[in-house]
Amino acid sequence: MLRSYTIKDVDYIVNSHYELYKKEFNYDSSFRSYVAETVNSFIVRSNKKENIFILEIEEKPSGSISVKQIAEHTARLGLFLIEPHFRGSGYGKDLIRPQAFV
Repeated sequence: MLRSYTIKDVDYIVNSHYELYKKEFNYDSSFRSYVAETVNSFIVRSNKKENIFILEIEEKPSGSISVKQIAEHTARLGLFLIEPHFRGSGYGKDLIRPQAFV
């Protein structure tokens, strides 16, 4: 299931990105700060054309993707993550399908 994030998801988004990138790419704690700032900017802007979506599998957050408005008719995807044990299952394709953002 794909749903909009809530404040309760902030820790999941920040920690899941940090832990994955630390493990797979040896990123340091500055990456955690970057992700936290990125998520916080969504909260502060509160733009109705922007969102962070959470992929829930078996009622647990298992991935995310964000849509950030960069111009009137242009958006940027970010914060894309699928928990490693769900990779290859098609959930990533589901997250980036345009109809997912309608």
